[in-house]
Order: sequence, then structure tokens, then C-alpha cells
Amino acid sequence: MPKTKPEELVYGLLMTLFMVLAMELYNTGLRMGGLTNAGILARASITVAFMCPIMSFWATVIFKRPG
Repeated sequence: MPKTKPEELVYGLLMTLFMVLAMELYNTGLRMGGLTNAGILARASITVAFMCPIMSFWATVIFKRPG
């Protein structure tokens, strides 16, 4: 387990990346009845385009308390 702040940051980023990837693949497979390259590429594009910026915005609002 991580012991320093930089290790915690890297660990958190890697866990987030792999967890999001696994859940996206699982959900895509459930909806399409199986995994296909087109389904995975489309789902990943939507995730990057919308979910990442929205989560970053809310994290900034919650933890940085702007204004």
C-alpha cells in the first residue's frame, strides 16, 4: 500500500483508471450482448468527452470551494 503522498496519488489514479475501464467494458457487454471493438471505442469516447470533465468540475467545486 502507498506510504507517501506521491504514491497515494499514483495509486489513486491507477485504481480509478482501471475501475472505470472495467465498469465501462462490463456495462457495454451487458447492453450489446457481447463486447465488440466498435462498442468499446464508442463507449470510451463518450466517457472521455463527458464524464471526465463533469467529474473534474464537481471535484473542484467540492474540494476547492471556489469563490
